[in-house]
Amino acid sequence: MQRRSVLFPEPLAPIMLTTAPRGTSNDTPFSTASGPKLLCTSTTLIAGMLDTARGRWISYFDKEEHMSKSKRDFLKGAALVGAAAGAAVGLAGAMKPREALAQMLEAPKWERITTAALAGRLEVSEAALYRHFASKAQMYEGLIEFIESSVFTLANKIAEDEADGRAQCEKLVEMLLAFAERNPGMVRVMTGDALVGEHERLQARMNQFFDRFESTLKQSLRVAADGDAAGRAGTLLRYSLGCLHQYAKSGFAKKPTESFSAQRRYLLA
Repeated sequence: MQRRSVLFPEPLAPIMLTTAPRGTSNDTPFSTASGPKLLCTSTTLIAGMLDTARGRWISYFDKEEHMSKSKRDFLKGAALVGAAAGAAVGLAGAMKPREALAQMLEAPKWERITTAALAGRLEVSEAALYRHFASKAQMYEGLIEFIESSVFTLANKIAEDEADGRAQCEKLVEMLLAFAERNPGMVRVMTGDALVGEHERLQARMNQFFDRFESTLKQSLRVAADGDAAGRAGTLLRYSLGCLHQYAKSGFAKKPTESFSAQRRYLLA
């Protein structure tokens, strides 16, 4: 039976929007006396963010009673164009460090990545990196968001399309392993190797990811009326984690989906 290829959603992209028209006061919708405000959104929410930007600027300029209507209308339009330009520039700038980080994590002979090494890969200064990210931990959080969004979007689709609980479990495990195989850099994050020495909240978030995935497996097994849903879900999760670790330790040579094809009958008998 031919298997359909799996399409993974686009990664979430932080946007830094600091655009403001010249000649405005320090206290504007996107800037305060203490400095610019940062807005974070995903690529799928840019339109919504621009609507918010337009609404805020329209409200701001409507309060400027000393302005003529023509000048006010002109500035409203300029503000929206500026917001769009700021979003595009911020998206392009913020994506590059995260993409470079993911590529560096894919190296078979991997070492802990420093901000200096990441800046060197991008051929920029470390200060330039911090224009888009407050810390390296924030870069890793972007990768974790991509993992969470990709896996659980597909998990929800499997639950919707497959009525049989045991078949759901099989597809869930296979999907997780296929995601890891297609995104080797993410595997180092999922196994925690890349998070050693980083902020503890990152590992805690990955632990929550696997707890949630185990709960998803458990729910599918309950649909299948499995008498030991919790025990079998735990076994499947630990098997999956073992495959991810083996994949990473082998320099991404031992593909997890290949082993699952041979071993699934023992796991879901």
